[in-house]
Amino acid sequence: MIVDKSFIKHIVFQYLMLLVSAQLFGQINRPVDPVSRDNPGAFGQDSTGNDAFYIEKDSFEYDYFHLDNIFRKLTYADTLLAGDWSQVDKLRMQEISHINLGNFGSSSRPLVFSNSGYTGFNRGFDQYKIYNYTADSIKFYDVNRPLADLYFSPFLGTQQDFVVAADMGQRFANGISMSMNFYRVAQQGFYVNQKTKTTNIAFGLRKVSMQGRLNTFFVSINNFNNEAFNGGVTTDTLFQKPNFNFRTRIPVERTNANLRNDEKNFILQNTYRLGDTIVEPSDIVVQHRLTYHQSTYRFFDTISNGLENFYGPYFIESRGMRLYNGLTQVSNDFSVYNSTKSGISGRLGIVHDFIRLNNEFNTSVRNDITAYAQGKVPIKKVLELDVYGRLGLGSNAGKFLASASLSLKLGKFAILTPEAKIYNTEPTLAARQVAVNGSLVVNNDFSAITGLTLSGSLQIPYTRTNLFIEQDISNNAIYWDTAGLATQINGALSKTRLSVRQNFAFFNFHLDNQFTYQLYSSDKIQLPPWFSKHSLYYQNKLFKKVLEVQLGIEREMIPSYKGLDFLPLLATFHNTEEIIPAYNMTNAFVNVKVSQFRFFFRLENAEDFLKDSVYFQTAGYPWNDGRMRLGIRWQFLD
Repeated sequence: MIVDKSFIKHIVFQYLMLLVSAQLFGQINRPVDPVSRDNPGAFGQDSTGNDAFYIEKDSFEYDYFHLDNIFRKLTYADTLLAGDWSQVDKLRMQEISHINLGNFGSSSRPLVFSNSGYTGFNRGFDQYKIYNYTADSIKFYDVNRPLADLYFSPFLGTQQDFVVAADMGQRFANGISMSMNFYRVAQQGFYVNQKTKTTNIAFGLRKVSMQGRLNTFFVSINNFNNEAFNGGVTTDTLFQKPNFNFRTRIPVERTNANLRNDEKNFILQNTYRLGDTIVEPSDIVVQHRLTYHQSTYRFFDTISNGLENFYGPYFIESRGMRLYNGLTQVSNDFSVYNSTKSGISGRLGIVHDFIRLNNEFNTSVRNDITAYAQGKVPIKKVLELDVYGRLGLGSNAGKFLASASLSLKLGKFAILTPEAKIYNTEPTLAARQVAVNGSLVVNNDFSAITGLTLSGSLQIPYTRTNLFIEQDISNNAIYWDTAGLATQINGALSKTRLSVRQNFAFFNFHLDNQFTYQLYSSDKIQLPPWFSKHSLYYQNKLFKKVLEVQLGIEREMIPSYKGLDFLPLLATFHNTEEIIPAYNMTNAFVNVKVSQFRFFFRLENAEDFLKDSVYFQTAGYPWNDGRMRLGIRWQFLD
């Protein structure tokens, strides 16, 4: 459904004027300067910082934990300071900016190159990684009363595009409790064959017995990703032409290419604490986790016209393209962990993975065995040494990952954390072997990827500053060339990255900034030299501090660069000779919070309403036109 833009502009103007009036005539009190929204421990490459929140006195709080350590309780506080919760696109929630195919829920990848840290089998096909639940990302709620956290956000003018989420937790009699996490995004898109639909649901039961010493968990995690691929638009000359504001009239490369990626996980975990009925930090904990994982990756394209030209070296026959990849994995994970009153902690474990693969060309079996260890040693409340290691012993023999970091507290002024990491990992299955229509078309005998990473972070809470610098040197790194084929770089690849996060606050006005600069020694890594995100907003509590409001704009910037195209068959972003134009996306937002009820209004791609801007993150895949989005979130106890 296409909404007249002059009508939208009028509605937006009236809405903003109403909000400005409320700001001018409401009872405005200057609040105490809030605690920084920064999460000092989350500025590393693989951290999203979703578990750290800053708490206000009147905020709605509850505790939760993850399966990897059930005794480490985390606190969620319902406050606008916990981050921009109106940001519904998980792509925008990452510390490292990601790109996608222009539609919410579509395939994505980070804008920083990194080698996998896996010490065992890695299937690849991780384009939905930021959306899907894992065993250690789901939340178990530790509440005495029933908890429900409900969320719904549609686009205005359509009933087919929405995001819905729900988290629930409840404790029953006899030591039994239940937790559920649910997330769904459904987006039709503006162009032909662009629909995305992702459904994630995790359900867990917990049984506490033996006077609190034994915790038994049964967990079911299901991730379903469905995406239609149009291969991009065939021309970028029609966007401003009459009648082509209906984007379905713009021709695309593929009209019936589709992918369904299903993941099912069943987990049985027993955690036994050696000790009495009172939990002590020095108690030894023994844990066993049994995981059954089954996943299927099904891609098909049934339109014969243009197949050979589009799929290039993967083309087999004119009847169509089909790729199937099935994985069954059974994991047994045994570990023992312990901590002392002085803060020293450690963990030792070993995991066996039985892996069965089927790609319609052949079926193979492998057995990975991985030993791992983790330790933390505080030194006189000033230093903290953190070490971690994994070593392959089975089919993954010789693969390893070892890291060590040292956190130094410079009084109340800053925290300095240098880190070193070495790794030896195997390429993904998607890079090594590809079977199309049951026939083997790619069979690479790639060498292991080895590397050394040196990094350091500096956090200065008083100035709300986070700095992160990283130098990585790797051998045999893999990239995807212009034909969409995995290719190994002969020799060393050097990566240098500098990230800065700087937040400012002046009375009720805030300016949050993130900036990343990166440099690679090889031109085969086609990523932008820099990218940044900025958010300028006004925040205050009105009407005797009952109504909390945020009003602002956010902007993401990526310069023009020789970028990436996308191959739907393997869902990989690969090199292209095309120059991606500069990407400067601006969104406007209003967040309102009253007690446990929240409401937001977002104007996505706001510049489109002023000058009909069309942006690209991936060659040939235009970003969504400007639209308005509403959202509500309601949290209940009892």
